[in-house]
Amino acid sequence: MSLANHQLPLCPWVLVVGTRTRPYQPPPIDRAAVLYATPTTIRLGEPGLPRNACHHKHCCLPDASAWQEVQRLHQALVHSLEALAAALTALGTYSRRLMEVGGIKKHSAPLCSTVISAVEPTMRFCHGWFDPWHVPEVARLTVERHTPRMLQCGGRLTTQDGHFLCPTDADWKRIHSARAAAFACASRLKEYLHQLGTYAEARADNRHKRAPTEQTCLPLDAQLDLLEG
Repeated sequence: MSLANHQLPLCPWVLVVGTRTRPYQPPPIDRAAVLYATPTTIRLGEPGLPRNACHHKHCCLPDASAWQEVQRLHQALVHSLEALAAALTALGTYSRRLMEVGGIKKHSAPLCSTVISAVEPTMRFCHGWFDPWHVPEVARLTVERHTPRMLQCGGRLTTQDGHFLCPTDADWKRIHSARAAAFACASRLKEYLHQLGTYAEARADNRHKRAPTEQTCLPLDAQLDLLEG
């Protein structure tokens, strides 16, 4: 099979982002070797992955240090989201705390004056997941009254699910700070990935163009891959 339509890759690896399943857990990441490129696709050399990928689907990893930095930034995001989830869990959802005090029959008045609206850590779906690095939002609401399953906040009824007790200003400050820290970690990761660029972006501006002396032919495994079809 001819190698005429195949090109040397701009980078040795690309970033592979897995599937996100929890709101406070970013998707797993891995790297895949790039065997060669065509004008529209790259050929990946990792088992279990689609062999051909579009240029715009993956960020470039031009060297080992880039992969290490992505891992470091990803791990920082993991820890910060875990901290946010743990802080919310420690406050407890309104429905759980109401049940613990015997329900509305024994506690007809609101449990506290304010609550924090946020996605519950146990959920398996969250809007905004089109961004793999999305950080769940938090908001403080005033509680006017409650029913066995609902809360009235700002004149509107809403489910108790996704609302956490916030009895003090210090509780809100702790959650707000944890969310800000997670957002900062996500922003740093996204900014670094933007600097690396997708394969399509790198191909357009040559940001990872290899020196002419580095490699002048396709590696043997890529040649064998081509011959095997």
